[in-house]
Amino acid sequence: MPDRNKVFWILSIVGFLLVIMSPQLASIGADNFVHKMGGVADKDETLRRLETYAAAYRMLGGIFLGIGLYFTFSQEKK
Repeated sequence: MPDRNKVFWILSIVGFLLVIMSPQLASIGADNFVHKMGGVADKDETLRRLETYAAAYRMLGGIFLGIGLYFTFSQEKK
């Protein structure tokens, strides 16, 4: 099933990119939060959101990467 391998490789790549790009994506999310607050937001709240967004992107990326690599390399070769 080569198509299945491609899907899992793509999932792995997406996961890897989420992990690598988590700081930039978190910064965009925190910036959007500040804009929604009218351009003024508490520094502590903004930093907390930045850290939370970064952790969420890293976690999601790690899950995608782990699942993708697991199923890519655990398939039996015939």
